[in-house]
Amino acid sequence: MTELDVVLKRSMLGKVSEKRVKTVFKNIFQSFVRVTAGGALVASMALSVAAPAPAGPTRGDIEALAQAKSYLSFKAFSFKGLVGQLDSPYGGQFSVAEATYAAQHCGANWNAQAVRAAKEYLSISSFSLNGLISQLDSAYGDKFTVAQATYGARKAYK
Repeated sequence: MTELDVVLKRSMLGKVSEKRVKTVFKNIFQSFVRVTAGGALVASMALSVAAPAPAGPTRGDIEALAQAKSYLSFKAFSFKGLVGQLDSPYGGQFSVAEATYAAQHCGANWNAQAVRAAKEYLSISSFSLNGLISQLDSAYGDKFTVAQATYGARKAYK
C-alpha cells in the first residue's frame, strides 16, 4: 500500500487531517511534474508499464498467407489488389488484418508483380503505354501504385 493509499483510507475514516492529505498530494504532484523556465508543466516521471509481448501470427494470418502465396502462383497482384482479394466475400473471406498480414509477409516483389500484370494485359489486348499505366494503377483495375504501374508498363513495353 502506497503512502497515498494509506492517507486516503485514513482520511475517509477521519484519522488524517485535510492538511496532511493536501501535503501528500502536493508531494506526489511535485515528484512527477516540474515547471520549465517558460512556465510550462512537464511530466518527468515515466510510468513503468510492461509492454505486451509481441504476438506471433494468428491461425488466420497463417491461412491468409498460404492463400496469398497460392494466388500469386497463378496471377499477378498489387499489394492492395491482393489484400482486396483475400478479404473479399468472393475470395478468401479473411479479415482485413489477416489479409494485410499476408500481403506484408508473402515475399512478393510488387514491381515484378506490376511487370507480370502488364505482360498479362498485353497478351490479351492492345494498350498504349499511358493506357496500360492507367489500367495498372486504377482503383477499378489492379491498384498498383503509380510508380509500380509505370515501372511495370515500361518493362513490359520493351
